[in-house]
Amino acid sequence: MDQIDTVVVSASSVLKALKGNEVALDKAAGQRARELEDDWQKAALMAQFGEALKLLENAEQETSPRVLHSPQNAMAARLQSALAEQSLDLSPLAEGGEELKFDNVTDPFGWLWSVLKAWNANHHPIVRPKSYEPADIPDDFNIVLFADWATGLYGAPIIRDTINGMPGRIDLLMHLGDSYYAGSDKEIRQRLLTFWPQRTDAINRVLNGNHEMYAGGWAYFDKALPQFGQEASYFALKNTNWLLVALDTAHTDFDSDENQADWMQTVIESQGQNRKVILFSHHQLFSQLDHQGTNLAKSVASFATEKERSLLVLGP
Repeated sequence: MDQIDTVVVSASSVLKALKGNEVALDKAAGQRARELEDDWQKAALMAQFGEALKLLENAEQETSPRVLHSPQNAMAARLQSALAEQSLDLSPLAEGGEELKFDNVTDPFGWLWSVLKAWNANHHPIVRPKSYEPADIPDDFNIVLFADWATGLYGAPIIRDTINGMPGRIDLLMHLGDSYYAGSDKEIRQRLLTFWPQRTDAINRVLNGNHEMYAGGWAYFDKALPQFGQEASYFALKNTNWLLVALDTAHTDFDSDENQADWMQTVIESQGQNRKVILFSHHQLFSQLDHQGTNLAKSVASFATEKERSLLVLGP
């Protein structure tokens, strides 16, 4: 049965899967290193593997093994995603969903290989706008934002139902990114698209997050964007008073590549002269709890300074 939309994979579950399967792990890592045609890659791969496990353990100590938590680490997220795909020995959780609990893995080499084979694989090419011209929106425009939402658990269905029942008109419904664990094809389909609010009055848009990119971004670009008729992972909207610019800060992690930065500058300079500007992104410029977005700040600082205009940036 397809269970990934409700499966919680803790650090202890990952460690149980590895226990006694060291031969399979060594075989998978060795095969990956041979594919890369570089012997030292095996040692580097194992070091990265160990770091991922450490982060998972730290996350579990900070929260609970019965709560979905995925650290900002691509290999850790892929380990969780690969185990959730197997859906072995599930136990119901009072908090919602099902916890993965088992003593062994039926195909340890298979799931380890699924993680390591994809490690450092090519990311999906970024999909760019075809124009510098923002889409026109009405002056009376209602927006609903939500982020870090695509878990299929906890508040996700509550937020969906709340949005579905909101009175009045919604013109834009936008998720600011992160589909857990690693943005795999099944996770995008089940945890993002299946749970998506159903509002016939709203344009639906999804921004790219680091968790979508942990599986290479393939499902985000090939499944999520076409589902909503979204041309690119970054775009702009305008009315008489406002210019709304939505950015992809995950394809280049916590940053913007040169082409996107040039597009942003052109759009703001040509369309933002008599409009207030709001930037939407998955990552934030400033945070009390996390790293600061210094690279993002460099991308937008000149617009705020040179044009003597304030830019409001919304992250998750």
